[in-house]
Amino acid sequence: KRLLQIKRAIKLIKATMNANSNYNIHKDAIRLKSLIITEE
Repeated sequence: KRLLQIKRAIKLIKATMNANSNYNIHKDAIRLKSLIITEE
């Protein structure tokens, strides 16, 4: 049962890491867009 909990925890951590990286990519995209707008 302990192993199952660990596996579930790892899955959860991976999911949050994926969400964070997606969020960071999104933020970078917004930053790039604003840079492009200011350059014009």
